[in-house]
Amino acid sequence: MSNARNLSKLIPSSTGLVQTANIADDAITNEKIGAGAVTNTEVNSSAAIVFSKLSGVTNGITEADEFRFNTNPNNITGTLNSWERNDNSFELIGSGMTNSSGVFSFPSTGKYLINFHLYVYSNSFTRVNDMYAQVTNDNSNYYTNMYHSFPIPWASSYMHTGGSTSAVFDVTNTTNCKIKFLVNFESPANVWIQGSTTANNSYVQFFKLSET
Repeated sequence: MSNARNLSKLIPSSTGLVQTANIADDAITNEKIGAGAVTNTEVNSSAAIVFSKLSGVTNGITEADEFRFNTNPNNITGTLNSWERNDNSFELIGSGMTNSSGVFSFPSTGKYLINFHLYVYSNSFTRVNDMYAQVTNDNSNYYTNMYHSFPIPWASSYMHTGGSTSAVFDVTNTTNCKIKFLVNFESPANVWIQGSTTANNSYVQFFKLSET
């Protein structure tokens, strides 16, 4: 039995030494690198491992935006349109959403987590108060993709209450895919939406989780 090693992967060197140029591209495999052989000190600060070479690793959140309702109206039914971007307690990530009269457009395609929080106050007892969002995939026909209903308990003075709802929306086209937020109160004249220009009382959030 021969004890000779397979030297087919070594390219002869005129110096007699094994240098980088003398090692074939496929000569060193994972099995030949011992556990812990490559440590942080061996990786240069400008190392040649680029993001595109990392399979299964995402680049984190690339889009995050937040809008708050900025008025305190009553007698509201239908689409909410008094929105402003949070400009004092939130840092926009990416290019952000576009708001046109309460209809929001997305900056890029992808799967988005959307949160809707509503805070109201009222001087009357009502059983059914709806908050919901509608989306469209064709810039025309809307359907409901998140919904929450809550009662407003009776109180001797104004009662403050509200609710939250969330959904994931797959945005496949930035021109056709849009979303709007709506309310339907049992007694609209007796319900005020709690808004603010400095705090998030009623607000919506958008986070891009992944590509479509």
